[in-house]
Amino acid sequence: QAIEHHFEETYYAQLSNWCEAHNIALTGHPAEPDATRHLRYFQMPAQDIVWRYIEPDRPSALEGRQSTQAKAASSVMLHSQGRRNANEFCGAYGHDFTFEEMEWLANWLLVRGCNLLIPHAFYYSLRGPRKDERPPDVGLNSPWWNTTFTGFASACRRLSWLNTDSQLICHVAILGEHHNLPWRAAKACFQNQIDFNYLDIVDLAQCTITDNRLHIANQAYQVLIVDSDLPSETQELLKTLDGQIEIIHWGHNSDSSIDQLKSVLPSSPFRNIDAEGLRIRHIRKQGFDWFIIHNEEDTAIECQLEFDSNTYLLNAQSSEMTHFTGQLSLDGYEMCVIVHKELS
Repeated sequence: QAIEHHFEETYYAQLSNWCEAHNIALTGHPAEPDATRHLRYFQMPAQDIVWRYIEPDRPSALEGRQSTQAKAASSVMLHSQGRRNANEFCGAYGHDFTFEEMEWLANWLLVRGCNLLIPHAFYYSLRGPRKDERPPDVGLNSPWWNTTFTGFASACRRLSWLNTDSQLICHVAILGEHHNLPWRAAKACFQNQIDFNYLDIVDLAQCTITDNRLHIANQAYQVLIVDSDLPSETQELLKTLDGQIEIIHWGHNSDSSIDQLKSVLPSSPFRNIDAEGLRIRHIRKQGFDWFIIHNEEDTAIECQLEFDSNTYLLNAQSSEMTHFTGQLSLDGYEMCVIVHKELS
């Protein structure tokens, strides 16, 4: 810990202060996926998906330290009242990397709040040994450059716009700390269409409580989940919050903990869906409610949602909108957006 603190003082803090003084946004990524203390020094917190750390239909998408990285960066952005968070992705995924994998990785990030995607990498030339430098090329030397890349880039642009300067509707915070972001409760929340942010224990003392909600920046949390061993001083602080907000200590039986969580959350159109691969991000922007929806698994999803007639389905690639009938049909890995405006 002493070495890390010294590293922050002599490296990250100096870079951050210099960039701020020169009106430059420091970005990049720390060495570890859950390095929340280091992310705090970035004006644009970012992370990196590399070496096939995250893959479709593998446990890595929901389990382990790497699975926390997208939420780590987007949560730090929101709690520090920043505008952007980034991810460099696709690096060293190998020459057998497919366009479908790149699209899935982008959607994995976007539904978790990333709003600046940095595909690794666009090479000007692949002559000689350059073709093996952290392959693949995902730009003009790739087989999909002249066919599917334009629609993909348009969708990423629109979804990044949704994730920028908008209000995230999120009622749950999972308490974590530097190098210790719990993924067990996070996995259960994802699989039950319950969005959340990670709240660092450093920020907990800065929160205020109003109307039984934990307030930080522009977020107000109705439930605080504890799913890890915490320092003694944090445990003492939690005791003072008990009774003022809902605190759920995650148990070994995730089903029981999820039932407890659902019992205290407000109603949602996605409350009774049985689809572990479905991810939901609810955003309020420009007078509309937007729901970014991603089928993260290969199995198709069919479900009925309860929205009123003033609801539309948006194709993020083409920007085409159609009236939403309430029947949601998603092929494997498919992404869509539901747009809803309250009737006046």
